[in-house]
Amino acid sequence: MRHARTSLSRRNTVVASLMLGLCLLGGQSQAATAEKTLLDYKYFRTLCIDLLGRMPTEQDLQEFERPDFNLESWIDAHLSGEAYADRLTRIYSDLLRPQTVSFQVGTNRNTLARILIKDDTGKDTWVYYRPGQRRARHAQVPKTTDPTYPQWNNLTKAGFCLLESETGLKYPDINAALPPTGTAKPVDKAVLDQHTVVVKPWWLYADYKSSSPADRYNVTTWPTRFPGYTLNNELLKESDGKTDTMQIRVCKEEAGTVAAAPMDTAPTTTLDCRTGYGVSNSQGCGCGPGLELCMPAANFLASQPRAAFVSSRNTLLGVDDPTDAQAFEYRTWQSLWVGEEPQVFFYNLFLEDRDFRDVLSAKYTYVNGPLAQFYKLSARSNWNDKDLGSTSLPSPDAMPANLTPHDLMNWQKVDAGPSASGILTMPLFLFKYATRRSRAHAVYNMFLCRDFVAPAGLLLPPSKESDLMKREGCAACHQTLEPLSAYFARWVENDWNFLDPKLYPAQNDACKQVGGKIPASCNARYDNIFSTPTTGMLRGAYASVENTDLGAKGMAEYLTHRADFGPCVAQNVAESFLGRSLGTEDSALRDQMTTALIEGGYRVKPLVKVLLQSQQYRSANNLSSTVWRSGVTP
Repeated sequence: MRHARTSLSRRNTVVASLMLGLCLLGGQSQAATAEKTLLDYKYFRTLCIDLLGRMPTEQDLQEFERPDFNLESWIDAHLSGEAYADRLTRIYSDLLRPQTVSFQVGTNRNTLARILIKDDTGKDTWVYYRPGQRRARHAQVPKTTDPTYPQWNNLTKAGFCLLESETGLKYPDINAALPPTGTAKPVDKAVLDQHTVVVKPWWLYADYKSSSPADRYNVTTWPTRFPGYTLNNELLKESDGKTDTMQIRVCKEEAGTVAAAPMDTAPTTTLDCRTGYGVSNSQGCGCGPGLELCMPAANFLASQPRAAFVSSRNTLLGVDDPTDAQAFEYRTWQSLWVGEEPQVFFYNLFLEDRDFRDVLSAKYTYVNGPLAQFYKLSARSNWNDKDLGSTSLPSPDAMPANLTPHDLMNWQKVDAGPSASGILTMPLFLFKYATRRSRAHAVYNMFLCRDFVAPAGLLLPPSKESDLMKREGCAACHQTLEPLSAYFARWVENDWNFLDPKLYPAQNDACKQVGGKIPASCNARYDNIFSTPTTGMLRGAYASVENTDLGAKGMAEYLTHRADFGPCVAQNVAESFLGRSLGTEDSALRDQMTTALIEGGYRVKPLVKVLLQSQQYRSANNLSSTVWRSGVTP
């Protein structure tokens, strides 16, 4: 599995190689044989950079200069390893652009806000709570017309487990983003014991799942044990900013550890506690052992979390050797690892020389500790369906038991489920390319090397035609784009929420038009414009109901069976290695690379070998920068 790409221990080797490589620019080494020309040395240097990730060392040159040196065997031997896998991963990372900004994920169902109260001794104490949590006290809330209803404001407005009469604090409407008002008073011990408990949370303890956690965060030893995992002071200290936090007080329901619990209003119905629906409808659904399903907001307002972790976005030398340090609130922390998932997927695919078509069709993925934690609840926390159906996300049950949220460097392969389809169903792809059309366009460009470009002189006259495949001017692109975007109709836009066909059929008679309009309850998922008096049409499905039902797997089949799929792989790899666009003079090379890919079972290694032995690659670095800038190609 993939760890850090380049470790600190390799720095000296890299620097030494750079110095030696610079010497090569001036000519051959003293030990050079007569058979080796300067061009041979440049070619070998380029091979070392691409396959080894560094300039050639003195030992490499000695091997190269041996009379019995076999270049083809040397290439075969080095078409593997971390540097080679990294080199190819960068090609598709550049195309995918996996970096993403922080995303909002169910802020009231997977997040622990906190409020500062006074305990029974008068000591300031944080009480952590999940605003979207269903509580036992909800059953006691009077009707809104009852004069005592405002006394329950802390529970009804903020989801807090302690009332104003018990704390002296009144929590305003959570949407107002205002802190509690009033003067804190000591909370009676019996009230504290009834509604709250003490927990040693996952972010502070490595052994949080044990009955008596003792392995607390240590600023000296944890950087070695868990490289990259660093806590911000907000979570390490009590409210005085000086006292070490050894445990936290949390509302009692959040401390629940079961994976499923009965629905409060329908006890015969069992809910999955690893979904947003379960959290908000069952008091038995807690945050799991050590609160591992929930993320600390370090703030009174869950939707405005404060910094909890310290990490880096600049990791040229590897995640374990960052070149900067930034404070991350939990959403940017999770988005960091969601962005890493497709890169680790590519890396391991190239490292293991797997069928490249897995990129679009694989039923597996890779997770580290934070990503496994994300898939246990956060990824599903904003979904409101009681039955999530055949979601395309990995199941919480598929997460490795030995991975904790502190394991940043340990990536493990997991089953992604029957509805998964490689990167097409990864949260990063679905979130970054937020609309159905942008998703279709992204893969059309990335895997077919094609784009949607309007013909020169195309006019777009005013039109009331809703069908873009028919609208004059728009049809030039949308006759192709709309059916392709239908493959993604089951994934909600700006989200990775999956609409299961048994719950949301593409054509739904229950959502048919009555009096020219579909029922209000259908508006979120069905499109009135393309619905009829006989059936409702799922949003985005109008161009091809068949493609909608095939889903991402259908898109993968479409792409990989296209005649331009193989040539596009060849083009992407060649242009990256050569540092230029391919022209008509490179058509023979592209055809040879495509043949090698297909005949090799769509493994990329044979394709790369053809490229590395080509004349285009040999001469790719033979021109000076001045000549390159003038537009001349070798």
